[in-house]
Amino acid sequence: MSATTVRFAQRLAEIVPRLRPIPREHEEDNFGEILPHLFMGDVARWATAAFRRSNEENLVGNEEESQLMRLLTSLEEAYGNEGPEIEELISVSFLENLPRPEEEGGQIRALVGPRLKKQLNAIG
Repeated sequence: MSATTVRFAQRLAEIVPRLRPIPREHEEDNFGEILPHLFMGDVARWATAAFRRSNEENLVGNEEESQLMRLLTSLEEAYGNEGPEIEELISVSFLENLPRPEEEGGQIRALVGPRLKKQLNAIG
């Protein structure tokens, strides 16, 4: 854990309001600390659940879908611009926690930008 990854996690929670409870829970559970890799795993689970809800309920254009897209856009921008530490955080703890293409919700992979898609292809 570094100050860079903690700040990144905090910034994501500010950009995507539905994520705001996650860092607070981490701080409560971890003696006042945010654990960025665990945080990003939780973010991946939230994103997958939001994607599924939007598809199941056919809620195209709702607030949750809007925040999901804001998250994916932010991750795409960060992946190419914030350095190797953030790239590793996104790759190892977000992308690797997304469902595989054949799994339920795996279609979320089609929504990521080109940098993240390239990394998803490398991961498998």
